[in-house]
Amino acid sequence: MSIELTEEQKILRDTLRKLGKEKLDKLTIESDRADEFDHESLRLLKEIGIFGLPAPVKYGGSEANATMLTIVLEELGYFSPSMACTLIGHLALVRPLYLGGNAFLEEKYFTKMAKEELGAFCLTEPEAGSDAASLKSKAVLDGDEWVINGTKCFITSGGVADFYGVWAVTGPGKGANGISLFYVDKDTKGLSMGKVEEKMGVRGSQTAEMIFEDVRLPNEYMCGGRGKGLKLAFEGLDLVRCGLGGVSVGLAQAALDQSIQYMKERRQFGRPIAQFQALQFMVASMAMKIEAARALTYQTAAMYDSGRHGTDLITKSSMTKCFASDICMEVTTNAVQLFGGYGYMKDYPVERMMRDAKILQIVEGTSQIHHHIIGRNLLS
Repeated sequence: MSIELTEEQKILRDTLRKLGKEKLDKLTIESDRADEFDHESLRLLKEIGIFGLPAPVKYGGSEANATMLTIVLEELGYFSPSMACTLIGHLALVRPLYLGGNAFLEEKYFTKMAKEELGAFCLTEPEAGSDAASLKSKAVLDGDEWVINGTKCFITSGGVADFYGVWAVTGPGKGANGISLFYVDKDTKGLSMGKVEEKMGVRGSQTAEMIFEDVRLPNEYMCGGRGKGLKLAFEGLDLVRCGLGGVSVGLAQAALDQSIQYMKERRQFGRPIAQFQALQFMVASMAMKIEAARALTYQTAAMYDSGRHGTDLITKSSMTKCFASDICMEVTTNAVQLFGGYGYMKDYPVERMMRDAKILQIVEGTSQIHHHIIGRNLLS
């Protein structure tokens, strides 16, 4: 399958690449060392309209398709995995709004996106990670308002987002069919931030606990109707799992490029280590696997854009996310190995890249869950 970019896509890619080389790369190092949210990178990305890309044109967005968003995420994966993860959490709220949003929700939240306001995907709870149907957060109807109580954990952009997509039980005892989705503004009474997590990697993004205490919402803030929330969540995840393939490919490519440069400069036994066949084979294997992951990722994006949604897309997006993230972990680990002792030191970027890569095998479904999804769909 040939990947031919349009002129618009090339311009966006080159704009991000230039910004990455000039500013994002340095900001990523600084935020990682400080273990602080990268506000400056977020500001720069908002300036060029990245967070407004998926919103419909009529609300001021660009209505970017999956291929365009994957291009963006590959570039961010290369220069700023933290901002890539921040964007992923935002994108997870796009398709649910397209599919289930009423006129009020569409205008309010697509307009927010077009204005570069940041959204956060609020699904995971202490007892409901891979088993999303086991949510404990509840929304109870009181007159014409819903009252939400519960705690969410591991929320990307928790405490810094402008609005949240929140999943809560509205039909106790109904399992997956009893969960609904609500959109909640950051300044809504009863919504607060709990613990901010200290993470191994992607330290320039913020991951936090979000607490809901008698959060009251009019009925129009429910998206898709009662009991439709989990289906909408999974629809949103098809896009971001494809996007995570892009993040993984970008980060792996960055690690490969660093390795190639280092191998040409580092000398042992009187010659550059790039001349040693054993190391050449390592680099060749890394490069081949990255290309395979890239091809699968863009094939899945094209499938998404063609409108071929359903079981085949679910399977392909799981393959993409699982394969690309596993390759990224392998490539970044091998990059550290190629650097030898220096690779283990914070003076060199591959140490951070290896730490950043690990979350890609966990976020939005672990690799083990995706093997389960793929196997189940193939054998059903």
